[in-house]
Amino acid sequence: MKTLIPEKDVPRTEHANEVWTPEEDDALLDAYLAGGSPGALAAEFKRKPKAIIRRIDYYRDNERDWVINYKPVDRISRKGKRLTSNEKLIIAAHRAKKIALYLTARVLARDVSEIEDCSGQVADVKNLKVLAPTLDLIWAYRYIHFVYKRDLICNSAYDKLVDTEIEYGGGLLSFEAIKEHRGWPDHIKCLALYLVGKRDAQLAELGTAGTSYTVGEKEGLYAGPFATLKEARAWDGKNSASRIYETKGSHSRAVGRWLVDEQRWEMRE
Repeated sequence: MKTLIPEKDVPRTEHANEVWTPEEDDALLDAYLAGGSPGALAAEFKRKPKAIIRRIDYYRDNERDWVINYKPVDRISRKGKRLTSNEKLIIAAHRAKKIALYLTARVLARDVSEIEDCSGQVADVKNLKVLAPTLDLIWAYRYIHFVYKRDLICNSAYDKLVDTEIEYGGGLLSFEAIKEHRGWPDHIKCLALYLVGKRDAQLAELGTAGTSYTVGEKEGLYAGPFATLKEARAWDGKNSASRIYETKGSHSRAVGRWLVDEQRWEMRE
């Protein structure tokens, strides 16, 4: 019997009844998170579109604790890449189900700080635009990151600032000019000094009863101080020796360490 679709155009599904291997699961996740559609993925993996959708549902809905038990085998890091619509769907579903951020980050092959809700910091940055142009703020935050070895805002807040400048400011060329510029202009140094001083003053207002946090690394670099533990945990410069230190007055103690294998912070009581 002839079909309406030429035989050569019918997607081959010879692997439809085969069990998914961990390597295939990882390859499917990488392709889907990069923006692949179920139809295209079905052709690529030689499975039926319904099987592709069903497999993705496990990672989106955490069926049978699928997300909790997931162990990456051969993933492609997506750290630093722009979020795709498929990634945003998984993030929204995980937030609705209150799935731990480190588990979502593991599925997405990203750092926790890239998906954490930093809406409060975004609002703070918007207020600073009255003080200085967006491009100068971007430049100052870069200066603070590379020279002071501190991060006053998280990745998502910084990315929104860059997106705003590219779309409504001087465009991509103005942002690229920052990265290619040699040295740091005096007005950027002054703005950075103001931003750091303002943050330190906010921490000082807490007094001896107040609490601040810093993140230490094995090579002596650090980020902070941060006013809240959430800000410290959002910092993305973690490695096998990272520690979060809590300071109250003159007393300081380690309150957390980064677990590389599990991609999460282990906190002390």
